[in-house]
Amino acid sequence: MRNAAFSRRACLADYRGFLPGLCHIASGNRNSPCAWAVSSWRRRPCERASESNDIRVFFRKVARERQLPTQRHSHRRHEAFRPQCPRTHASIGRSVMKCRIAAPLLVFLALALHATQVRAGNLASVIQIPGSAADLSTQGSGLNFDRLAIGSDLYYDATANVYYGLADQPSPTLPYRARVQKFTLDVHPVTGAASNYQLQETIYFKTADGSQFFDGRTAANLNGNPSVLGLSFDTEGFVVAPSGNFYVADEYGPSLYEFQPVQVGGVTEARFVRAFTIPSNLLPRDANGVNHDIAFTTPATTLLTGRQEGRGFESLAISPSGDKLYTLLQTPLQEEGTGATNPGRRSRNIRMVEFDVATGASTAQYVYQTESIADINARIPPEAAFGATQQGRNIVVSGLLAMGDNKFLVLERDNRGIGDENPVNTNPVLRHVGAKRVYEIDIAGATDVSAISLVGFTDAVPGVTPVGKALYLDIQAELQQAGLIVPEKIEGIARGPSLGGKRFALIAINDHDFSSIGVADPAGILPSIDLDIYTNGTMALYTPTDDPNKSYALAAFEDPTTNPDLGPLPNGFVKLNTYIHSFNVPEPSSFGLVAVGAVCGAIAFVRRRVRQS
Repeated sequence: MRNAAFSRRACLADYRGFLPGLCHIASGNRNSPCAWAVSSWRRRPCERASESNDIRVFFRKVARERQLPTQRHSHRRHEAFRPQCPRTHASIGRSVMKCRIAAPLLVFLALALHATQVRAGNLASVIQIPGSAADLSTQGSGLNFDRLAIGSDLYYDATANVYYGLADQPSPTLPYRARVQKFTLDVHPVTGAASNYQLQETIYFKTADGSQFFDGRTAANLNGNPSVLGLSFDTEGFVVAPSGNFYVADEYGPSLYEFQPVQVGGVTEARFVRAFTIPSNLLPRDANGVNHDIAFTTPATTLLTGRQEGRGFESLAISPSGDKLYTLLQTPLQEEGTGATNPGRRSRNIRMVEFDVATGASTAQYVYQTESIADINARIPPEAAFGATQQGRNIVVSGLLAMGDNKFLVLERDNRGIGDENPVNTNPVLRHVGAKRVYEIDIAGATDVSAISLVGFTDAVPGVTPVGKALYLDIQAELQQAGLIVPEKIEGIARGPSLGGKRFALIAINDHDFSSIGVADPAGILPSIDLDIYTNGTMALYTPTDDPNKSYALAAFEDPTTNPDLGPLPNGFVKLNTYIHSFNVPEPSSFGLVAVGAVCGAIAFVRRRVRQS
């Protein structure tokens, strides 16, 4: 009888036209999943109110009518509703199931959660750092000595009001002391605009006794053996522990290390403390066993399992309590996909790995699904469309930022835009950018896949619920709306200072690859070489490393008659820049969480009215 009474009170004529209008405003699409849900409710509101007291039942009914995946297939459910509704229905369900929300109120909640998506117009500032800038190294000058690089990852230490920017490596063959750059920014307390970049320190990563440097060369080049990682170090993820120690994620291994910053002669250096235990399924293996090579050799290494070539850990985040670390591989594992060769390159399923700081062991692995190339291709010209094997190779994860115990921001991007292979945006394919986006994710309710293989699947995996995911910020749209270039490798994001009105400065930075490109001889006769990249905005020229007395129009081994030495580099040509972008953004879920409370309160009120009747 209570259900019937509730149905009579819920059967309000205003719902029939009002809710679909709200859905249209929130999603911009009357065919959106929100509108579908309301349309399904609107046709028979009285019956549905009594039949669908549990939101899971309600959405199963909607799914059946609209041929959407059902609640039983939770791994497909996310995909069905994700394009328009920023919060996944798994997270909605967890938040409000205890309230046993009725269908109309669930729609209000879904609409409220739309407010967490940042709309274009939130770009606050851009800082441009010249590609010719030097760091504070004292070992010499040049590409592998003091050329500044800070964009492989970014971390903001709010306690000290300083930033840390990682340098990866300029070349897999050149000696390079692995390092992190410490710098400051002035961020406006209201607008979030960043200015006054000041480099403070260049900090090297060294062994525990300080006698040796971690090195940017590959294991094969550094140790003569690709199965021995040793001090080979390609830094891609960085956070600071509550103790002040550094945690650093590496792409080669993949590896995760702890370092302690110490003062030696007035200079800070990061001394090795320990290595975390990496799950065996992530280690790259060929027919002979573990192989840490990254396919810069000719012929390329053929990996069978584990991380893909050159696609190890690409991010790092620390929980608010400091007891957990999280990292994402850049792409799916080599074998986890479909097809006879390179199966992972067809997959959307990237592994997110959780580590316990106290033990150094992995405690969980989750599935993070990148945006499908079908959706990305819909935003770019057909002639520049991504192919099937680019899904799990060129659509990658580059940054991770913890926003709560279970909530994170993830930086996802393609391999297009201004960069070493497209320095003046004239490449007919790479000039068409498809994805530079930040997503809000929630791992609560996601399946631990530590012991589950994803082989044979490129999308949904039966019995596996991926992390909940919602679009938060479209960086590409922000930059293009402002008439700015879109860098290829936007790789670091950091939560900057808090601003007024429950907002904060989200700082993003790109990796300019040292304004250098490695070139291999297609015939395999000559060794690979490194060239510096220069541009005047409309044309690119290439010079031997640190030698502007020769310049070439093509970054390739060519017949001198077709690619002649053009002589000294002309005036007006500069190296590729690093860009620090600041965005004024809201707390990811603040409005949604308020809405949850409001809806629960509304339900309690309705229940009291029903009981009184």
